[in-house]
Amino acid sequence: MENWTEIKTAYLLGQLGTVSATAETIGVHRATVIRRVESLEGQLGGKLFQRHTKGYTPTELGHELIRIAERSDENFRQLTVKARTQDEELAGQIVVSCPELIDHVVFSAVKTFKSAYPKTLVHFRSSNEVPKLEHGEADVAISIGEPPDHPDYVVRPLLSMSLGLYCSDLNIHALNLQDSGRGCSCGCPFVASERSMYGKPIEQWINENIHKDQIVLRSSTIRGANDAVISGLGAGFLPSYLAHRVNWLSEVIPSEPDWCVPLWIVTHVDLHRTAKVQSFLKIIKSSPQISDSTTPKNATRIAPHSLEQKSAQHVQ
Repeated sequence: MENWTEIKTAYLLGQLGTVSATAETIGVHRATVIRRVESLEGQLGGKLFQRHTKGYTPTELGHELIRIAERSDENFRQLTVKARTQDEELAGQIVVSCPELIDHVVFSAVKTFKSAYPKTLVHFRSSNEVPKLEHGEADVAISIGEPPDHPDYVVRPLLSMSLGLYCSDLNIHALNLQDSGRGCSCGCPFVASERSMYGKPIEQWINENIHKDQIVLRSSTIRGANDAVISGLGAGFLPSYLAHRVNWLSEVIPSEPDWCVPLWIVTHVDLHRTAKVQSFLKIIKSSPQISDSTTPKNATRIAPHSLEQKSAQHVQ
């Protein structure tokens, strides 16, 4: 860009209209402005401005030059911002919010992200609510259930997490199955959470099949309810990926097709295309933990005819 200084000077003169204002803006003498414009006119072989008592007015050639310079200036500004943004953001911090139910997916992605960008710092916030991205509460959020409908949020599907009704073998002697319209229901002690994050189908199943007297614990958190089921306090709903990692848990009844919960990646439209957000999204979408959370692994289901045998084994 051999003539960019002269072009930029002419561009400013066309915008400001006077040599004095142009000289003051770029910090040079008035004579320097005139010399640069005249040099450019000499190279182009035509007049860029008409001089009059109030200043300078662009000619047709001058207007064309101003349009070209304006586009070039904007493109260069965007390139500069992009270069600085990439450098700063991949060496700065990123705030990630996630429900406690699926935090293992984030931790796996964070490990890979840190390996790729060691100068970054990840701030993790465990929250079952979608943070206010417009207030800077998070750069990337994972939400569960219904997708957020904020007009400034970019919402993309992450995974569909399968759920099941599980009971610890430690409590199997207290389990009995009863016929119901959807196969069989659970008649043993039951663990629930104070607020449902699993959606209406599971809420409806609990209302139709679990009597309030069966509920031995209501946890204020999903994690607390999960731990209670794993500890043998009662049957309850667990993510399949979690239940299949615990060898003393058994699936009470076959999972229903609608016992799945969608998870979403949520970003703000102003940050969605930034380097740090795009880099993190790429990593979390390709995380092996995603497939682990959706693919059941050798689930052990309790058939009604095997309950008596399992109970006898437990008593022995």
